[in-house]
Amino acid sequence: MGRVSRKVYKPGRDEDGVYLHIYNHCVEGAQKDYPFGDVEKEKFFRHLKRTLTIYSIECLSAVVMSNHFHLILYVPKNTFTASEMARRIKLFRKDKVLIDETDHYCQRRLEMSNDLSSFMKELQQGFTCWFNRTRSFKRRGTLWEQRFKCSKLADSQALNTCLQYVEINPVRADLVKDPADYRFSTYGEWLQSGKHPFEYSFKKHLLKSLLPYLGSKDLEGLKEYFVERFEDVISSPFEEVEVKLGKKGKRKVQKKSTLLRRSRFWIDGMVLGGRAILKEQAVEIFGQQRGRKKQLGRVFDDDRTEIMSMCQLIVDV
Repeated sequence: MGRVSRKVYKPGRDEDGVYLHIYNHCVEGAQKDYPFGDVEKEKFFRHLKRTLTIYSIECLSAVVMSNHFHLILYVPKNTFTASEMARRIKLFRKDKVLIDETDHYCQRRLEMSNDLSSFMKELQQGFTCWFNRTRSFKRRGTLWEQRFKCSKLADSQALNTCLQYVEINPVRADLVKDPADYRFSTYGEWLQSGKHPFEYSFKKHLLKSLLPYLGSKDLEGLKEYFVERFEDVISSPFEEVEVKLGKKGKRKVQKKSTLLRRSRFWIDGMVLGGRAILKEQAVEIFGQQRGRKKQLGRVFDDDRTEIMSMCQLIVDV
């Protein structure tokens, strides 16, 4: 089976940008099964924020665990202006260099500024170099699995629910009882410090889609929404679901809440979203004949939201 074409994760003809869920895991034998302590997690967050300064890519959510990380990113179709790129390079280099917007280096960075592969390479390699250099033993080589995993979040419901799935990861791993208590996450930092680390991007991309559910139309309204949502999940960790029993019919059983269960769909799904939009995406990716027959897996389903996943991989082009 081939790998997913990276074209799937770039803005299409009628898209201004795409929302993506990014995941990667440490290689086996990286010091130990859980190589990231508090120092490493804090460093990854700082390195992420610094790397973002020279990319037009925006981060909405990030969680760093003991052996893996999750990111929710927005990759725009358009890049910066040359003058903005020059300003950002100067900021990135801490005013140690003078960059002209016509300079070859500035132009090259401008071309890369909305490229996901370049961003992930710089993020992962930079952290790996620091990690290897600061070990008490001599360590060389890569820290991450060969290729980061990526899922496209095709609509606002998929974006909102995936963000919750990502932020509640520390609860799923039994590290904390409330995601607000885990400080190596966007939500945890926001609730503990009172300041969202990616406030501008978070407001820009989530306010519009969640407006009908918010008490106030600002960041405080978003905060109240997610606090209430996580409280509901934590206070009702089990849900009643129907299980098919073959010829015997169906039986209702208690299972962990969908957001508290590990699901391969959020990581291995190529595209996630509502049934209608996934049918459209399948036709766009695979063509009319194959796309109409594409099977979808159910990722999440409650009274208001149904999220499906298109999982089959396609060959690189």
